[in-house]
Amino acid sequence: MNEGFKRKVIVYGSDFWDFYNNQKKKVQEKIDWVIGLVQTLKIIPEKFFKHIERGKMLFTKSE
Repeated sequence: MNEGFKRKVIVYGSDFWDFYNNQKKKVQEKIDWVIGLVQTLKIIPEKFFKHIERGKMLFTKSE
């Protein structure tokens, strides 16, 4: 991965945590893995966001 690059992922409200905490451990690990990719990759593959591209404030550009 890109050493030193770090994007901040911010979760608003409790919807995400309600969803996350209701998942099996294996699914939580997959979610954690994808969030780790979002935090560390400069270019995020489209397949991770293609199905939710209409969402508002999905992520912001890193400074």
